[in-house]
Amino acid sequence: INAEYMGIIQRKMSIFGKIRFIDLYKKVPHDLTEGTYGGAILSIACTVIMIILFISSLSEYLSSTTASQMLIDDSPSEEKLPIIFSIQFFRTPCSLIFTDNQDILGFNAENVYDNIVKRKIWNGTVNPQPISSLKSNYTYEEYKTQILQGEGCLVEGKIYVNKVPGNIHFSVHNEETARIVERLGQEGVFINYAHRIFQFSFGLHEKEARDIQRMYPEIELLALQETTMDEDLKLAIAYQYYLNVVRAKVMYKGEPKEAYQYTCLLYTSPSPRDATLSRMPSSA
Repeated sequence: INAEYMGIIQRKMSIFGKIRFIDLYKKVPHDLTEGTYGGAILSIACTVIMIILFISSLSEYLSSTTASQMLIDDSPSEEKLPIIFSIQFFRTPCSLIFTDNQDILGFNAENVYDNIVKRKIWNGTVNPQPISSLKSNYTYEEYKTQILQGEGCLVEGKIYVNKVPGNIHFSVHNEETARIVERLGQEGVFINYAHRIFQFSFGLHEKEARDIQRMYPEIELLALQETTMDEDLKLAIAYQYYLNVVRAKVMYKGEPKEAYQYTCLLYTSPSPRDATLSRMPSSA
């Protein structure tokens, strides 16, 4: 039995030996290997190159890249763009601030109040009660008293606009209040439109805009953030902001999202009747 068993083992070993014969990477006995200076230098150089390639590949993988493309706005023409804002007027009463919306298509909405809240500011304190629930009809003397006492206003909310060039006004717009403002000006009492813009963004709330701008610092979504115009002048000043708005597509929380970046130019000019706070000349 032992002889027969040994014969089987020898036949198997001969088969495995034939398979090992075709090995292209035969193992060299350790006793026959010898290190050289050239081989050591080559090994070190290869190791350094592999480390550099690994670090560069890892850095490229972890870094974000930005690609700019010119796209045509394919959104439905009836779709409107919300503009979200929060503006504090230091010395302008809420009773003399109206919001108007106009565009080149002929749309003209005066005294827009949907989704807009105005709160009175007195001695730096904001009244939590919206102005819409307070008295809205004032006499000439009451208007004059409000201006002379430095009553301010906080205007917050959002307004929906068409995706075409247009204007947004925060100003005195109707004839009755315009006549009152002109009469006050003749007496040397002018409306001071000094203001601070806490937020002015297109389509995005402040947190979303800040998060996206932190991820994509090359785009500007809050160009008017914390803009302050506080000249205590004895005349009315019209502040005109010319905004150029461009749509951008970004990834936010793993999903594609539309963001609207914009640039701004400011012009000021004397205005005896009203002041235009914001203008949007283009939107793509």
